[in-house]
Parts: sequence; C-alpha cells; structure tokens
Amino acid sequence: MNDELLNTEQVAKWLKVDERTVTNYRNLKDNPLPFIKLGAIRFRRSAVERWLREREQGRECSKG
Repeated sequence: MNDELLNTEQVAKWLKVDERTVTNYRNLKDNPLPFIKLGAIRFRRSAVERWLREREQGRECSKG
C-alpha cells in the first residue's frame, strides 16, 4: 500500500483535472474523496486509488 501524502495540486495533475474539481470531489455528499487536514489538505495516494476503484463505471455492486 502506498501511503504517500499528496496535496490538491498533485492529485489534480495525477487525475488530469482542475484543482477545483478535486475540491468538489472532496465535498461530495455521497462518497467524498477522503482527505486529511494537516494545516493544509492532504490525500493519501492509497485512499485516492481506493476511491477511484469504488467509482469505476460498470463494476458490479456487491450491495444487496
């Protein structure tokens, strides 16, 4: 597991989206992007990867 801490700019570059989009993901009511507040906002790479997997389109849902 890679627990490297990334800032908003790094996550945005990685996902190829605007930094405002990362902030919007963080503020979602349903399944927000997990973050840590350490004076500044940081994201664990492993948590972002898990969040992305959970949001994959076309995956079978294990709820039921």
